[in-house]
Amino acid sequence: MSFGGGWFFVVQSEAISVMNKNIKLPGIGSYMAVAQERGDTRASMLAIAAMVIVVVGSDQLVWRPVLVWADRFKIELTESGNPPTSWLYNLLRGTYVFEWIGETVTQPLFDWIRNLTMRIAPAPRAVGKTAGKVKRIAWQIVGTGACLWIGYYVVIGVLAGVENVHGHVSSAELRHVLWLGFLTLMRVAFMTVVATLIWTPIGVWIGSKPKVARIAQPIAQIAASFPVNMTFLFIVGFFVKWHISINWGSILLIAMGTQWYILFNVIAGAMAIPNDLKEAAQTYGLRGWPLWRTLILPSIFPFWITGACTATGGAWNASVVAELATYGDTTLKADGLGAFIADATAKGDVPMIICSIAVMSLFVIVINKLLWRRLYALAEKRFRLD
Repeated sequence: MSFGGGWFFVVQSEAISVMNKNIKLPGIGSYMAVAQERGDTRASMLAIAAMVIVVVGSDQLVWRPVLVWADRFKIELTESGNPPTSWLYNLLRGTYVFEWIGETVTQPLFDWIRNLTMRIAPAPRAVGKTAGKVKRIAWQIVGTGACLWIGYYVVIGVLAGVENVHGHVSSAELRHVLWLGFLTLMRVAFMTVVATLIWTPIGVWIGSKPKVARIAQPIAQIAASFPVNMTFLFIVGFFVKWHISINWGSILLIAMGTQWYILFNVIAGAMAIPNDLKEAAQTYGLRGWPLWRTLILPSIFPFWITGACTATGGAWNASVVAELATYGDTTLKADGLGAFIADATAKGDVPMIICSIAVMSLFVIVINKLLWRRLYALAEKRFRLD
């Protein structure tokens, strides 16, 4: 999930507008940004094709073998009937090259380094109480000095921020920023609810059927790793053609980049249900809603919390991209905090940047305190499988 989210923000951060300056780094993200600015569909398709190759290659060469290897560490009483497979993992396990390298090269090299270190390193000496006390005091002094140094620059930064805001931002402007934050909050909440309703049954279905997961999970992983902001050019063009308001369309753009967190965590929760509990449910003839109420929902609830919390966090970040989109010479701007931050950053309006980031941080902290921490405590108290 982090790898997929990384692609989203790497692509976006390679071409940014800050303080009336356009900064572009060499990379597929800046290439796509230039293609979108020029409205070059051919270049955009080439960038998407290159990204698909990279994403599929990383999935097959890295994540699929790691997934198969990680299946060895599942803790359950019965063995999975259809474990995940990987052609590369089977190839590496079936070859004798790595075993020969380990026996003839790696292990002798490690032995030689260990013997050399034992001959060169002096014999350990007992450290007296005085030396140990001096060492502790020295570390305390260093730690205190580092904390004071960091605290000094934190205070300087806060004072500079207050100085920039004081006298430059009116109460009406601050209320406007709070209202924009509330609008973005509503989009984030709506996206989370809809994504939960759509992907929870699909994720449970994928995770509970190994044969389906063997096909669907790699496809979902590839789709999640692909940076959907590279497709915004075509989606925004669709909005322009059909006159769809970006105030509603931005919800779709946000969901495209963050819904996967919910799907993957639900899949992981369904796959983590012990086989002995599944067999017990079959023995008692549980089906339909009784099965969901007594086994599936309690089992996936902690996983869903992690996915939903991560999705909302990613949605706040994605709102900066989704609420202000361009299609050639056309710019679509939604009423929301994300578009406000993007616009203020491009103009270099420091007081508004500080206020908007502070408001977004306030919303995120309050939601984490009032909602997610309580849900985590509920999951820890009532839905632990131990």
